[in-house]
Amino acid sequence: MSQHRPIRRQVARVVLLDPRDRVLLLRAQDPVHPDRPAYWYLPGGGMLAGETPAQAARRELREETAIEDVEIGPVVSRLAEVRFQFGGQCFEQDEWHLLARVADDLVGESVAGDAEAPAVAAHRWWSIDDLVRSKEAIYPRALVTVVERLLRSGAPDTPWQLSDV
Repeated sequence: MSQHRPIRRQVARVVLLDPRDRVLLLRAQDPVHPDRPAYWYLPGGGMLAGETPAQAARRELREETAIEDVEIGPVVSRLAEVRFQFGGQCFEQDEWHLLARVADDLVGESVAGDAEAPAVAAHRWWSIDDLVRSKEAIYPRALVTVVERLLRSGAPDTPWQLSDV
């Protein structure tokens, strides 16, 4: 990890499901460390001052995927104290994972100026089977469990507390 003090932030991520119950993940590669393996993650990012998790999720989804016609649903899971390094900087964050559905699986380009645009290499819609069989790094690590529970029982009354270990 970097010698710098971590950036502490609150993050909203979207568990975005298409009509076939597949979840959208973005693929990232650290631009400062291209030798490190790429990984897949839920769309989303840091909450701006005064934003609710739903407002941040909608903004980030629009910035990263150009998806705007979406109803952002409830917070379905929480993940505290996620620590990682990206772009030469250390991050420590708490995450809110919000459920959303789209009517189709069309994904656009990230908007100009989105800080992660150069690092996001691809996107992909993943079925539960794809997630289970994958040998690639996928975050959050408990995503398979979250999606399975959502498809089986719907959104919880109280967000599930996840662990990143």
